[in-house]
Amino acid sequence: MALATIYTFLMHKASGASEYTKLADITSSPALRPAPEMIDVSDLSHDSHLYIPGMKDTNDRSFGMNYDPTVFSTIKEMEGTVHDFAVWLGGTAETGGTVTPTGAYGKFAFSGYPVISKDEAQVGEAQTMTLTIGTQTEDVFSVS
Repeated sequence: MALATIYTFLMHKASGASEYTKLADITSSPALRPAPEMIDVSDLSHDSHLYIPGMKDTNDRSFGMNYDPTVFSTIKEMEGTVHDFAVWLGGTAETGGTVTPTGAYGKFAFSGYPVISKDEAQVGEAQTMTLTIGTQTEDVFSVS
């Protein structure tokens, strides 16, 4: 089964909340669950390199968004503290064009420090912004 990127959602769980809500519409999403570094354990008894998995580097997560001053302000207020985020794959389209995030094809949850920035702009382009999350936990994958 192949999936399109349509219906990919950036979710946020407010402090003390039990449920995630959609934080913002995104135009791009980073890699999730990156592969671990591979440690070379080769020796001279073999004619090939041998590797074992090492540490995973979750890196910073950058999400592209169209500029929205309300969303920008909301995320700006979140800066400096760790928050719970998730990327949900899958949604249900409803009458009137509203789409409800379901995560039916996977949910990748993680925590981190958010930082929002307004991107540079060029003639004839949309105004955009980038949310960068300094991750503090490994991804937790689930399917609902």
